Amino acid sequence: MHAGEFSVTGVQVRALLAAQMPDLAGLPLRALPQVGTDNRLFRLGNFTLRFPRHAEAEAQIAVTERLAALDLPFPVPLVRRVGAPSKAFPLSWAVTDWLPGRVPEALAPAAARQLADWVGILRSRPAGEVQRPGFAPDPDRMAAQVPLVTEAAPELLHRLIARVAEARPGRRLVWEHGDLHVLNLLTRRGRLSGLLDWGALGMGDGTGDLLAAFMAMERPAAEVYLEALGASPAEVDCAFARALQKCLAGLPYYRASNPGFHAVLRATLSRLAAFPAFR
Repeated sequence: MHAGEFSVTGVQVRALLAAQMPDLAGLPLRALPQVGTDNRLFRLGNFTLRFPRHAEAEAQIAVTERLAALDLPFPVPLVRRVGAPSKAFPLSWAVTDWLPGRVPEALAPAAARQLADWVGILRSRPAGEVQRPGFAPDPDRMAAQVPLVTEAAPELLHRLIARVAEARPGRRLVWEHGDLHVLNLLTRRGRLSGLLDWGALGMGDGTGDLLAAFMAMERPAAEVYLEALGASPAEVDCAFARALQKCLAGLPYYRASNPGFHAVLRATLSRLAAFPAFR
């Protein structure tokens, strides 16, 4: 999926556990299907093992460790242990909680309202030191991607780019999950049961987690979500622009390497094209 990517097999994982965490080495182990873009995942008993695919992803472990201090009252996969780099695997790796549930095709309105409540709780936590720059669209960069995107007509893509050229980041500074697409959500019996993959956690402008309206919901649920979070027209514009930029960059990149995430981006682009005119 990435140039210079690190691989790890079940045999290697067993050897790493035997060497570094022998008390866990006897638990049932199985590789999980490829869905993420930065980590290889294994289930180990009631834990998840996360092995970075590339060196840049290693830093996500330290970011995710900050979750415990936020004391969130909903299910998140806390880091329980960190494995050390070794000859068997050259990067740090993490043992996190296993959360039950399934990835939905899209959130229903009730689950969307629940997600808005959880995002509101996250936003209410005291400010931290991990800050990201505010987002501003780059129409030229977006336009350069258009010839590589075969999932939609160029005319449509250029119209969408023209709609977001003036979007600007919000002024608030709040905690954000930072990667709220449908593959990072879990549900059970129609209710949200967990939020996964907190490697992009940080203080942002408030529009990053509005991406879920386009990357995890159809229009009725998206309207519930945006209204519950009190999203302003300018913030919706910015979230729309962020989602479009992700689609234009990611659709050609993940077309062959990650069909699951490519499908999420393709669905997102369809929602953006059908979204009513925004202010």
